[in-house]
Amino acid sequence: MSWKQPAVRVQGSRLRPVLPGSCQGVGTPVVTRAGTGILARWEITCPGGLIGKTLGVEVILLPAVQPEDIEPAVEFAPYGSGSLW
Repeated sequence: MSWKQPAVRVQGSRLRPVLPGSCQGVGTPVVTRAGTGILARWEITCPGGLIGKTLGVEVILLPAVQPEDIEPAVEFAPYGSGSLW
């Protein structure tokens, strides 16, 4: 799995991927700088795959941050198709 978010964010905000409960992370994420963002890559296992499952993004805001200040974007690529970034 690859998860990229801006290196500079609205103060007090965090974005976190939400995977189906059956998915498990394998090993430790590798985090690198990628252009203007931070890229984390790690392996996950999801029994039965992800077809028909729900994926999400949890947006964590501190009181000073308004929801309209956050613009998450999600991109998917077929397994084995290469990097999104």
